Amino acid sequence: MPAVSGIKEALSGQVKVVTLDYDDRSLDPIRRRYNITGQAQYLLVDEADSVLWRHFGRIDPDRVIAEIEAILQA
Repeated sequence: MPAVSGIKEALSGQVKVVTLDYDDRSLDPIRRRYNITGQAQYLLVDEADSVLWRHFGRIDPDRVIAEIEAILQA
């Protein structure tokens, strides 16, 4: 996941990046909590466990970084 690695590196110290294996059934409780319905889904979750941003499908790392930075500055 080179795109995710780039995002993780660019936002190091600002956000915690966690990757989940969608096929790992032990993660079903997490998928239900955040309503993850398929692969290639990205979320920004705050400390209160609220989803601030969600994206489905392929990502442009630069655009994602810009969107997350805008949310963090708001």
